[in-house]
Amino acid sequence: MESLIPAVMAQDADGGFRELVVEQVNQVEAIASMVPGCQPAADDKAGTNIIVFVVQNSVTLRALNTALYLARPGRDRLHLVTVVASGLAISQGQQLLAEYQRIATRSMMDKVSPVVLVRSTAGLLDAMEKYVVEVALSGNNAMVVMGSAQITSSGIDSAMGSVTLAFVRRMVGLPVIVVTQNSRNSPGPASKGLRVMLNVEPHARALLAMVCTRLLAPRGRADQLLLAQASVQRNLTRQQAANNRRLFDNFAHLARAHGCPAVRTYHLEGQADEALTAASDEYGVGLVALQLPTGSRGLAPSLLALIRSCRGGALVFQEATAGDKSAILTQFKEQERKSD
Repeated sequence: MESLIPAVMAQDADGGFRELVVEQVNQVEAIASMVPGCQPAADDKAGTNIIVFVVQNSVTLRALNTALYLARPGRDRLHLVTVVASGLAISQGQQLLAEYQRIATRSMMDKVSPVVLVRSTAGLLDAMEKYVVEVALSGNNAMVVMGSAQITSSGIDSAMGSVTLAFVRRMVGLPVIVVTQNSRNSPGPASKGLRVMLNVEPHARALLAMVCTRLLAPRGRADQLLLAQASVQRNLTRQQAANNRRLFDNFAHLARAHGCPAVRTYHLEGQADEALTAASDEYGVGLVALQLPTGSRGLAPSLLALIRSCRGGALVFQEATAGDKSAILTQFKEQERKSD
């Protein structure tokens, strides 16, 4: 033993040996991170384009504050976008954006792009969609943040006619965060932490990866991921209950593999929209994340009810599959080919 100690000390002091150890550790970490559907946070070094559509209403500031909390100065780019009817209104649009640009600058956001779109003969949604796709095709990740006053209005016609909801339906393949008058828990630049409640469903693994790596990647803040699974327990068979538990455990494992800073799990009793709405209020949730099933057409009434009543913002995402002609990027590329 006495002769072994000097040998170990000499080995530890050897530079070549230390490099070998580091190489082996890195290989182990790389293998450990190769979980199905798992992308390490380091893959997002290129940053994210966060697009905030600006209109003259009381909710736009809340949407901007949410975007500013999620943005990483020096890495992400904030796009402040408004749409005007004609070239005669461009100066008015610039004045509107200047107010919100000053707010972003005071929050230490250094990459801010104010953009005034002219609708002209194109429809409002078409102009918005074209800009988002152009940004998404630039190579970096893209995310849209919108504030809607119509969704929470008393008339159902206003909710059904909301530009925000119509735009969410078009964004297959890109995440959209919607904040409303009721989103009092949505984060702001001064918030010390964000609680994201993710609805656990079999098709929501892509959403989990996005939330962990792009929203909750370690930043030295008190952010938390709350995994929630809502069900009416008395209506479940024994096999269904067992499958739910396995799915829940799998999501918790994936979240930790993604390096999510803090993970909590909640079993909620009741229908998903009602249970998640109540939980967002009870647990101070700033963002409720939901992934639509692949191939969904439109928004279900239950999702609309959740967006309207949720105390946090709602992150809605639908994954685009290969060959999905409804995906926004696919549609845009087909239009480019036709124009060529």
